[in-house]
Amino acid sequence: MKISLKKCACEGSQYHRIPRAFWMRLFPSRRLYKCSECTSSILARQVEMEALIWQITSEKFLTPSAAEKKPSP
Repeated sequence: MKISLKKCACEGSQYHRIPRAFWMRLFPSRRLYKCSECTSSILARQVEMEALIWQITSEKFLTPSAAEKKPSP
């Protein structure tokens, strides 16, 4: 299992919390996340990942879609 300390390079990916192994509990401020697109594992700070997840979710719902961007005739 390869674990990264940085977020993956996927654009607009979603992250899900997964249970940590025993040795990962030595870093209490970090949690283990898995990317849904590239399945990479990320051991990151909980606050940073929550902010990233919030940003991805808000961009998804607040940006207009391509159909909305076209002017009506």
